[in-house]
Amino acid sequence: MKQQQMLFSVSLAFWGLAFYSSIFFAKEQALTYRVYQGHVVFYDGQSETFYFVQYEKVMSFPDVLYFSEYDTEQGVLRLHDASGKTFVFDPNASVNYYGIYAVGSFSGKKYRKWVKKEKAGGYRLSEALQQLPCSCMDEAEEVDCQSGGKGAVGCSSSKGLFGKKKMCRVRCGGDHIQACCN
Repeated sequence: MKQQQMLFSVSLAFWGLAFYSSIFFAKEQALTYRVYQGHVVFYDGQSETFYFVQYEKVMSFPDVLYFSEYDTEQGVLRLHDASGKTFVFDPNASVNYYGIYAVGSFSGKKYRKWVKKEKAGGYRLSEALQQLPCSCMDEAEEVDCQSGGKGAVGCSSSKGLFGKKKMCRVRCGGDHIQACCN
């Protein structure tokens, strides 16, 4: 009996060590991303979250990028490359060389399917982005928004329950730009 208890204790301790080491020493997963004219979309497979940046001037990125942080209040996205160099996307930065005017995130099963469809070919993620329930647009446009609208710099939208839940959030910057979420 003592041998069985000892074996059980050793195996339980080993399982606990394996569990905690997988949490604390997990290898960082690179983001998948696509660059389009005027915007880039990053996909974090670990959190199953998409991040998007809309900009006016052409941007270039290293082959491999990793997620650092997304500040939902300020709408600031931070990524880093393998060398540790940080890339900050802030629509309200005092120096905004690339003309970044929107930073946001979205998640949900529907959106994850977009990535699979695009990898299979024949589906453009850039066209699907126009279907997002949140965006930044010229404030001269008359739009009906459930959240955001005239003068709003940020908004969010969340629909569905449990496994079918969809979320979209955006923060806008620049002159004459409004946030709109439905």
